Amino acid sequence: MRAIYHIWLAIAMSLFTVSEGISQEIEPTIVGEWQMDYTSSYNEISFEGKERINRLPEKMKERIESSYKSRLLILEDTGVFHIKSDKLKDFSGTWQYIANSQVLQLTSATGKSHQEFKVIELGSNRMVLKLLGKGDSTALFVTQYFNKN
Repeated sequence: MRAIYHIWLAIAMSLFTVSEGISQEIEPTIVGEWQMDYTSSYNEISFEGKERINRLPEKMKERIESSYKSRLLILEDTGVFHIKSDKLKDFSGTWQYIANSQVLQLTSATGKSHQEFKVIELGSNRMVLKLLGKGDSTALFVTQYFNKN
């Protein structure tokens, strides 16, 4: 049961976002609705992560899959973000893109949760994020692929 708690905690932490100053060049590209590419993201999960998923009860596996397949990351030009999913509570907060280090910072609306992602790829229709920091050792989806809606 403790392992399941840690998995859900890691999932929740990987959802949070932040923003105040947005680079002028990157803003039009990064702003918008981004649908998670579950297949590409799943293929990047470590062997150990896939083993953790396989040991879960079938209903839990289905819930994880469904929550990621339906995940939508919305980055507004006001610096506000929303993460929506069919199976999980919606999360909101603020986001900031630090252009010189290519880092997307996400902070929850309460300010209690902060997460950083390295922007590996950013194009007009595709974005690839890699989780940085404490959560990267426990998160299932360290590398996350998104397609712009």
